[in-house]
Amino acid sequence: MKEEVNSILVIRSTPLGRTFNAINKLRDEYSNAKIILLVQKEVKEEIEKSGFMGEIIVGMKRGKVSLFKHLSLIAELRKKMFDLVVIIYNIEDISFYDNLRKFALAIKTKKCVGITIENLIIPFSLKEVLFRDIILKLILRLLIFPILVIIVTSLAFLFILYKIKRVFRGFKKIVLT
Repeated sequence: MKEEVNSILVIRSTPLGRTFNAINKLRDEYSNAKIILLVQKEVKEEIEKSGFMGEIIVGMKRGKVSLFKHLSLIAELRKKMFDLVVIIYNIEDISFYDNLRKFALAIKTKKCVGITIENLIIPFSLKEVLFRDIILKLILRLLIFPILVIIVTSLAFLFILYKIKRVFRGFKKIVLT
């Protein structure tokens, strides 16, 4: 049985056409829910002209999403008690959206989901985001450092061999003449 969803916050992170397609998917899935769109101020007027959305909240800043830049916005959104927060993915590699997923989780909603480019609704959790952010990055760093050390020492060794070879060539020329 599907959970009752009365209020949905959609965090706009994609071009408007893609955003509207995803919102249509949400309207089909949650026909009784109120959908609110969170946008940057640069696109608010264009969305209002389209007449596609009822309520729009302006607050996202351009560029990479930072929790610290948006603390007051997060506090304001927490007060609204959304049942669902949605991020619309525009590319297949969702790791690109890790900061936006942390932002969505900081709002403290019942459930967070992403809508894929195929319009599939995929839930995500704090555990998943923290795992990707902490564990995988830590493992990657632990693997990359030794590999870099091996590459640098190998290159240094090859450089030393090259220099020794040149010295012996020069020494050979001196001895033979």
